[in-house]
Amino acid sequence: MLCIAMTTEDVLDLSNTVLRCEPCKFYNLTQLQCLRNKISGLFLVHFNTRSLVENVNKITDWLNSSSIFPDVIAISETKLYGDKHTMVGIKGYSFFHKNSLTNAGGAGLYIKSELMFRERPDLNLSDDDVEDLWVESFSPYKESIIVGTIYSHPNNSVNEFSRNLENTIIKLNNQRQTFYILGDFNINLLSDSRLTHAYLNSLTSLGVHCLINKPARFMHNCTPSLLDHIYTNDNLHYLYPGLFPSDISEHLPSFLLIEFSRNKQHAPLWRRCYKNLNVDSFLFDLDDKLSCNLSNISLDADSKFTLFLDTFIDAINTHSPLVKLSRRKTKLASKPLITKGILKSIETKNRLFRRKIKHHNNAEYLQIYKKYNNTLTHIKKKSKIMYYKQNLIDSKGNLSKT
Repeated sequence: MLCIAMTTEDVLDLSNTVLRCEPCKFYNLTQLQCLRNKISGLFLVHFNTRSLVENVNKITDWLNSSSIFPDVIAISETKLYGDKHTMVGIKGYSFFHKNSLTNAGGAGLYIKSELMFRERPDLNLSDDDVEDLWVESFSPYKESIIVGTIYSHPNNSVNEFSRNLENTIIKLNNQRQTFYILGDFNINLLSDSRLTHAYLNSLTSLGVHCLINKPARFMHNCTPSLLDHIYTNDNLHYLYPGLFPSDISEHLPSFLLIEFSRNKQHAPLWRRCYKNLNVDSFLFDLDDKLSCNLSNISLDADSKFTLFLDTFIDAINTHSPLVKLSRRKTKLASKPLITKGILKSIETKNRLFRRKIKHHNNAEYLQIYKKYNNTLTHIKKKSKIMYYKQNLIDSKGNLSKT
């Protein structure tokens, strides 16, 4: 028997994250237009241009002909040495870039002019073979997000790049920031090499999801490859990743549509059900499966970890499956304490606050706002107390609900 050095909490919490995401697929222009018209959300696109000066007109033509205007356009291989950055403006977008130390490479970001954002140079990777840009943006839905674009040169060390990327991701996780990273990483994720497995495992261990899993680069007499990636740690919003055709370069453009406003009724919450979990039975089953699966001593550490994770997920899904929350439980999982009446009162309070700011010398407006705010605070506290009291009454005699 194997000795499993994990607490019960560790066992139950591992692999409890569910990604809300459509499968990655190829879209033609009509399909992409339909998706964009149907879904309201933040739209990110990545182009590998192999020289932005030569291809900026193609990007502009695509924007105008498709009537699809992404919120953020990430560019890799800009090759904007010298003063060439003055030749690549696109109407309606702010543009900034980072040049390569060589005549190749480079990264750029076009951001819609109406979006509020600030640069985040503190997130830059410390790597001479990488050009990267990071911005913190406030989406139209008032959520702070990080968008990054990366170009890693082909001769870059995968191990060194992985360590540097991990450091930035750890910093973002510590700041509890939702992030989306697009670019040309020059790491073929379709390769079955040990380096690729180790790279993906390190990202997975940090809660990062790779959204593109289809080949994105097609060259004559070469095996299709996947060098252009999109990464995120977003488990809250519904995601639509994909690829679409373009003649800008041999790299297909990739995109990610983030549906911030998706109705919870259409995107249900999922929770792992521990109601009938027998911990001893689960641990025995897991131990038995691990004894069989990890008996091959020739496997390296990365392969053993991947095998362990697959085995664990299989066992926990058997003994404690994920279940879709009912409408009632979904409502309880959101903010049930805030009633429609309280929401209207919050709007009134905000209106009084704006009036107080506009007429900051008016003592009467200040007192009206303070009195209303204090009353609303009292009502919210009372609503919270009543809500939990009612829950306790409804759950009387049912320990699983209390």
